[in-house]
Amino acid sequence: MLKKIGEILSNLHWIYLIALTIVLIVISVLLIKFIIWLLPFVSLIAILIFVYTDGEIITMVWDKFKLAKFGGIGANIATPFYNWLTEEGISNLPISTSKYWQGIEVGNDSTYFVHLKDKISEEILSTFEMNVRQQVQLLSNDFNDCIIVPVRRDPFLAIKVRIVPANDVRLQDTVLEEDF
Repeated sequence: MLKKIGEILSNLHWIYLIALTIVLIVISVLLIKFIIWLLPFVSLIAILIFVYTDGEIITMVWDKFKLAKFGGIGANIATPFYNWLTEEGISNLPISTSKYWQGIEVGNDSTYFVHLKDKISEEILSTFEMNVRQQVQLLSNDFNDCIIVPVRRDPFLAIKVRIVPANDVRLQDTVLEEDF
């Protein structure tokens, strides 16, 4: 391709080479002028978006990208989920607050333990599971789901909530159980 262009240019008369050079310079100057004219408008729009989102536009876009690309739980849903869990999610459960404040232990960024005073019925557990799964799916735009299992955390009974990518849950045909 470059050899063909070189052959065509070498066969041109010198006056055409000068004309071609002048046209390319004029087009380059006009393009630069257009970009310089457009730059203030683009900058103004970027500044308005930055101010409107309180400077979090870059982190919001990055978190959305990471969540869409890699799945998994990110900081953009870990904090809202913990807040929901402490404020609304555990309101119907007999919570034990003697060891953990608000009765919730955070294992890692995707595992939570809800410590209980007493054993709860299957109906309460299934209602809690349904509410938690809906909240996780809502916060993560259906990229995540969770597995909820009653466990024993000495000296308490607890409910283990583990947030996993939704694809992992959908691939399983059987009842999801944790192995300990």
